[in-house]
Amino acid sequence: MSDNINEFQAPAWTLEDAYGSFTDERFLKRVDASRDIVDSLHMTLQEDCNEKNLTAHIEEYQKAFEIISSLESFWRCFSSMDTSNPDSAQTLSSIQAVKVKLENCAQILFKELAALDPSNTLWEDTRLRPWKFITEERRNSWREKIPPKERALLQQQALQDFYPLGTEFSKLQKRMQLTVTDSEGRNKTFNTSATVAALKGIPDKTLRETTFNALQEYMAKHAEEKADLLNKLHGFRLKEQQAAGVDILTPSFEQNRISRAAIESMLKAIESRVDQIRESVSLRAEILGSRKLACCDLMAPAPGSLTAVAETFSYPEGIRLVKEALSTVGEEYPKFIDMMLEKNWIEARLLPCKAGGAFYSRFNELHQTRVFSSYVGTIASVLQQAHELGHAWHYWILRDLPVIETEFPMTLTETSSTFNETVVKQYLIQKDPQAAVSMLWQELKSIANFLLNVPVRYDFECAFLKERLNGNVEVKTINELMEKAWRRWYGDSTEDIDQYLWAHKLHFYKTDQYIYNYPYAVGYLLSQGLMREKRLRGNSFLPFYKSMLRDTGRMTFDELVRKHLGLDPATQQFWDGCIDEALSHLTKFKSIVQTPTL
Repeated sequence: MSDNINEFQAPAWTLEDAYGSFTDERFLKRVDASRDIVDSLHMTLQEDCNEKNLTAHIEEYQKAFEIISSLESFWRCFSSMDTSNPDSAQTLSSIQAVKVKLENCAQILFKELAALDPSNTLWEDTRLRPWKFITEERRNSWREKIPPKERALLQQQALQDFYPLGTEFSKLQKRMQLTVTDSEGRNKTFNTSATVAALKGIPDKTLRETTFNALQEYMAKHAEEKADLLNKLHGFRLKEQQAAGVDILTPSFEQNRISRAAIESMLKAIESRVDQIRESVSLRAEILGSRKLACCDLMAPAPGSLTAVAETFSYPEGIRLVKEALSTVGEEYPKFIDMMLEKNWIEARLLPCKAGGAFYSRFNELHQTRVFSSYVGTIASVLQQAHELGHAWHYWILRDLPVIETEFPMTLTETSSTFNETVVKQYLIQKDPQAAVSMLWQELKSIANFLLNVPVRYDFECAFLKERLNGNVEVKTINELMEKAWRRWYGDSTEDIDQYLWAHKLHFYKTDQYIYNYPYAVGYLLSQGLMREKRLRGNSFLPFYKSMLRDTGRMTFDELVRKHLGLDPATQQFWDGCIDEALSHLTKFKSIVQTPTL
């Protein structure tokens, strides 16, 4: 990894056309404005909430929601540029305080909405109609089973003790400094961002290996801190769930708007093909000269002897490739990416204080979106741009809808992003047969990541929650749970395990998501099904695809699949078809690559 922070000509975003900074007058005024709207709404609702003024109250609620959600997204964007920002935690706390009070307003509003008969003419009001789906959803929500007084106490506890835990993980991560070595014997110091980037596809084997080993050693030393944090996070969640009298999975399935039957059918379909899926790991191991794949090589790029794809791409080269590939879906795509670049809404530089990983965000109030990453020039990094831009485009085509209809669940959030990745890979395979091996290698990485690694995380988190019911879980037990989950899905296809995945993976420490892992597998498999649709529909695919995406904030996953694809995700048959599409890449790889005899 180069020490030149902008060797790849990566773009820098601006936040000046949004709220500037935490101390900017525009930001502070919007925080005050949101607080004033919520305070006024809360007082009014307590005094007078009935059918006559319900629509006016909903409009005030929507206004406040747009501002607060925008400020929260801005907080993430601004904080991610400098994880050492001393104002970050306090700023988030002030936003979340208003957010909790808005939720109190929502409970009163939705109680009144839920009391409306479905045939009530009020539902014909265009201002109220979009709220019918969410009203029905909240009427049946697990939270509604918590007695009002206890719910209020839990909300207060969440504000004081639970939400701050998310920033605690960031504080712990920003302290991490790893000493690693590259293939030329040079020592480097990696922070969290550089560590993530190295393990996600840096060609240098020595650098990947020393980074992975250093990460494991560091996490072993700090495992007690992470275990304490994980126990606190899930301890609060279990307290909520016990108050509602629901099991550990109900809140997650509800949040992700997917049926239990759909997830069970998906996991059953994956497990029934697990031996084939593991070949996506073992084949790469053989090509890299081993019988089993080292964990540091799980995301390794194809060796140079196999690939005709350049080892590195400047950002302009990489984004040009993404635009060319996505133009096969429709010319709207490259135009959208050009707009993102022209407006300086993409941040991809390598900077020492940046957070690790990549994400998209949006400011509902301003109808703006942003993409954040640390671009390192690899083909994996190019695909990451396609992934995050898929998220951004998804929101962009929904931005004219009422904000409540743009709040789509994670199971559908990950569809447009993974679809973009697949489109880019398939484009390169068709455009340049010499590049086919490299792109199929990427497909093998995706198969293993979404259909093995994600189930590992799901199994681990479910097992941890069950253990947590009996009290705090010790590091030794946590490691045993991780090893058991790993071996169930990877079998003996890897020579080691990512023992401290539970300690370094951000997804386990998010306070806004319950069990944040399986939606990636859902999105990946649905995107595979969409690739089949793209072939079958030809030029009519884009209108179909946009129509489907525009329903993502007003339907459950199951309803969406039934309406637009005519299939039932509660059956294994649906998932089998998606897995068939994914494994077709494995079959093609085996047909053109001769694996060595070890």
